[in-house]
Amino acid sequence: MAASDGAVRQRWMLLGAFVLGVLVAGGIVAIGTITDSSDGTGDVSTDSSPTFTNITQCTTITEPGRYALRRNVGGAVGLSDSCIVIRSSNVTLDGFGHTVGGGGVTNSTGIRITHPRSVSNVTVRTVTLTEWNRGMLVRNASGVTIRRMNVSHNAEGIAFWNATRSSVRKSGFERNIIAITVDDASSRVTTGNNYFDENYGAAIMRNRSHGRENLQRTTARQNETVAPGVSARHPISRNDVAFEPPRTDLDFRRGRSRTAPS
Repeated sequence: MAASDGAVRQRWMLLGAFVLGVLVAGGIVAIGTITDSSDGTGDVSTDSSPTFTNITQCTTITEPGRYALRRNVGGAVGLSDSCIVIRSSNVTLDGFGHTVGGGGVTNSTGIRITHPRSVSNVTVRTVTLTEWNRGMLVRNASGVTIRRMNVSHNAEGIAFWNATRSSVRKSGFERNIIAITVDDASSRVTTGNNYFDENYGAAIMRNRSHGRENLQRTTARQNETVAPGVSARHPISRNDVAFEPPRTDLDFRRGRSRTAPS
């Protein structure tokens, strides 16, 4: 009888392994130990059930949860809307290094975090955004965390409209017209440990300056404008800074700025 019970258990184990293999191969969910790519420490996620809902095409997220980009998406010629729209609070989107690509069309957006009222507690990380009118738009949102992004060749890299308590960190911005924009209705938007290179219009721009923005441990190189009302630490070099009207309240600590004559 014991031998028979052992054979039954073995058959059930084999069946379970087969079913799990089918689910994973079919792209339904990814189950297992996931490395949290938000801080670069290599620590594993503290979530006891790190299960992601997979994204393999442009989509709208309307429910809280953890979502994973499993392939490059977008990139269609003439794509004139948003590719990924997040309309729910309590969402994490991990790109795992994949690209959300645009077609270079006016008024297109790669990732849009927005709701008619508000959304909060949204994290987007390790996504490449390229060739959009606006790489990412954060609108009517609070507590948005953006990490380890690669943002290049967009008209606007990341835009904040009516956003609060949000941050951009450990990301690279290259050859955008404007890397980051923050409108007058936004507050407490911070950046740090970012890299700005050859952005044609500005690295960071506010429509009006309400106090100083923090650029901590930031490298800005060969950008036409760094930012009005910016307090910066770490290298800021070879940037052509010009404002209309001319500004004199820039604070580039441990770096050098060159202000164009009025």
